[in-house]
Amino acid sequence: MTNARTLGNIGRNADLEDGGGGLTLLSKDTITTAVSAVDITLPAAYTRYRLVLEGFKTENFTNCLRLSYDGGSTFATGTAYAYRVLFATFGASTVSYSGYSGDSAAIVSYAFGGSNTNQPYENNSTFNIINNAVLFSYEGGGNLHDNAGTDTQMVFTGRRVQTAKADTLRFVLAFHATSQITAGTISLYGYRETV
Repeated sequence: MTNARTLGNIGRNADLEDGGGGLTLLSKDTITTAVSAVDITLPAAYTRYRLVLEGFKTENFTNCLRLSYDGGSTFATGTAYAYRVLFATFGASTVSYSGYSGDSAAIVSYAFGGSNTNQPYENNSTFNIINNAVLFSYEGGGNLHDNAGTDTQMVFTGRRVQTAKADTLRFVLAFHATSQITAGTISLYGYRETV
């Protein structure tokens, strides 16, 4: 069993829901002890979310997500995930690309210096998510900073075709089994479903 942290619901936030552009803070967690994965509950009352990573520190740059449909007991792998990531170092004149259709997880961050697989990276990113009975899709962007002083800008999108809404999202360094998530704050907001 993987060593994972779970973010639960913290209830209604009236200030955000009623006067903050229709966003409700659903959960927030600060990681202070290294873990191999972080699980985030996706409340069934919502289909649209915003996920914010702040100071999200990992031992590898290939942060991935996987989805669960049974409350986090199991996470789908197979070949149903697809993703695209555009990335460039600050000041670079070219943009690089990574993408795949039919993978066992969706990569949501990428950077240069891929040989430095255990070099700590700090990730500040924002995701917009739609989760319905047909498709889980996300898009967003962010920045990576490593302790060699390299800054990478990212734009990413991805999806998983599904037959029911996902109920749990897992951040995991899927392709680097020994790497861990060491710090950071993860906040999940829900978009209000009515005007």
